[in-house]
Amino acid sequence: MQAPELGFFDQFSLEELEERAPMNRRVDRKYVLPKEALPAVLAACASAYQLLTIHSQHVFDYDTWYYDTPEYTLYHHHHQGKGNRFKVRKRVYVHSGETFVEVKKKNNKGITEKYRIPASDLTTASDFIFDNTAIKSDALVQSLAIQYQRITLLHKTKPEKVTFDFNLKFSKEQATADFSNQVIVEVKTERGRDMDFAKLMKQLAIRSGAISKYCLGLIALQQPIKSNAFKPIYRRFAALNQAS
Repeated sequence: MQAPELGFFDQFSLEELEERAPMNRRVDRKYVLPKEALPAVLAACASAYQLLTIHSQHVFDYDTWYYDTPEYTLYHHHHQGKGNRFKVRKRVYVHSGETFVEVKKKNNKGITEKYRIPASDLTTASDFIFDNTAIKSDALVQSLAIQYQRITLLHKTKPEKVTFDFNLKFSKEQATADFSNQVIVEVKTERGRDMDFAKLMKQLAIRSGAISKYCLGLIALQQPIKSNAFKPIYRRFAALNQAS
């Protein structure tokens, strides 16, 4: 899908984002939209939210590689609903060329914490990974690659960030899956209460749903892993992609 019109937004900088709402510790809520709904949702956000702009650019390319054990231990922790779990990934911000190794933790209270260091590979970040996961980097293998584009909004008066990820493409070795007909939206706040974006979604009759790009990507590529708990949301995800 082509990037939507964004000229009606007020803008903010990366420095403002890092000062006002870094969101390294947060509560997330997620939504899935068909690509046709994105322009209307963005237009409805314009009065309350600003648009992240870096060097006159509003849409940013992300390349992300996820890592897991050969037995998909981290995936299975998510599938089992384990209260304290994490993901390990390497992310390239294509617009700047910066590369980070990141650990995302989610605790049994639903709070997500993200840690990262500049690093081009897991070996370089081995101490960082072990300190945050108690797993040695050489026990992890590349399990999934994801490419997508992102639009980021920030509420004008609240520490509330909303990201729109679209043109998603999953791959592992020779297997690929294209999910460019839908958008994954994530609203991020410090406490998970009083989300203006959630109120907007309710007005538009769009319901939230727990969704992980990592887990859905593995299922889309038909990896030999247990996925019963994710099948309802995956069917919705796949049906939206086919219908658009």
